[in-house]
This record gives sequence, C-alpha cells and structure tokens, in this order.
Amino acid sequence: MRILRFFRFHAELGRGDLDGPGLAACAAAASHLADLSAERVWHEMLRLLAAPGVMASVDAMSENGIFPGLGLKRVEIARLRRLVGIEADLRRPGDGLLRLAALALGPEQDAKSLTGKFRLSNRDRLKDLEADPAALRAEIGLPALRGLCYRWGRARLADCVLLAWSSDIREKTQTAWYEIWCETERFDPPAFPVSGRDLLAVGATAGPDLGAALDALKTEWIKGGFADGRDELLRKFKARKS
Repeated sequence: MRILRFFRFHAELGRGDLDGPGLAACAAAASHLADLSAERVWHEMLRLLAAPGVMASVDAMSENGIFPGLGLKRVEIARLRRLVGIEADLRRPGDGLLRLAALALGPEQDAKSLTGKFRLSNRDRLKDLEADPAALRAEIGLPALRGLCYRWGRARLADCVLLAWSSDIREKTQTAWYEIWCETERFDPPAFPVSGRDLLAVGATAGPDLGAALDALKTEWIKGGFADGRDELLRKFKARKS
C-alpha cells in the first residue's frame, strides 16, 4: 500500500519531480501490488485520481510499470489528461471514478471487469459510462441530446458527455462538446404528461398492449421535442385507435 500512497501523496501535496529513490523502490516492488486487498487499492486509487496533481503521478506510474501490477491491461493516459483539462476549464472538482473510467475503461477492460478487480461500490455508475459511442457524438442534434437526457437522466448524461468529450481528439469538435455540456447542464427534462390510466379512460385495453401503446406515445413525444401536452397526446392516441 505504500507504493500507492507514495504516488497519492505526491498527487495531493507534491511539487516538482517525484523522489528518485522512492520511485525506484516503487518500481522494484510493483509486482507485489497484486497481493493487496482490492478494497484498499480502490480507496487509494480513487483518492489519487481525484487529486489536483494526478497527472504527474499517473505519468510516473505508467513509466515505472505500476499499472500492470494493479492488473490494468491498458491505460489511456492521453484521455485522462484531456479529461483533467476539461474539468479544469469547466471549474469542476476532480472526479475519481470518472477519471478511472477515462484511464482504464475500454474494449480490454469493461465496467464489469473493473468493478470486479477493484470491488467498486459504484459499479452502476461505471457501467452507465459504457454508452453506445454512436449515441453520443459531437455531431448530435439538440432533439437527440435532449432525448438522451430524458432517457438516461442528467447525471448519467453529464458523465457520458465528459468521457466522450475526452475521447474525441479532434480540435474542430471542442466547441461543439462545450455547447453539448452547457445544454446538458441547462436542460430540465419534463415529466411525461400521460399515464396508463389516461389511456384507459379514452378506450385503451388493459394488458401488455397498454404498456406498448404508452411507450410508443412517449417515443413520439420525445422525438417531437417534448412539445405535446396531455390533451394533444391523447388526441393523437384516439386518432390512431379509431
């Protein structure tokens, strides 16, 4: 555990280069990290990744073979660096779990393997970061973005936007990602104004078809930019039914 604390203390408090002899000792003992309790490793890693000086420590860990000792097959240093920069630009505090996703989440290490490896308690949040890349791109339109905000919730969408933004190395898309972020922060998804009871009152039949009809109406409402109110949605439902 002293190895991780060495890097964590530097990330939290250190300035300048890491201590040379200490770094050499950590590199020599890196293979013993596999013997540590997964919960303790997770606790130290989250604190390290959330620290203001995270990149100096992560760079040194990468250069000295620390990550393989933690069982991380591949790390995305550049993506983490971009995320740290984005958080600073947005004046957000460092988010240890989001930074872990930026560092380690990918085809070779999915959320299930990471939560198992580190015994993470926030497994659902990490799993939610495995968004379909095609669903969230810099080129997304406003209706589609608001639809994701409704379906995923603002907190999940915010996490996914930051991770997708940090994964996009194209200079020309950076303004678009900032605008997406601002809309994510600004948009408050409305509540769907129709219930199953409303549909029953206008002639729907109870049973599995009721749920399907409600879902179809909700999908249409989302695609329409949440514009239709209760009365208009019920009118459309009755028109289709007749």
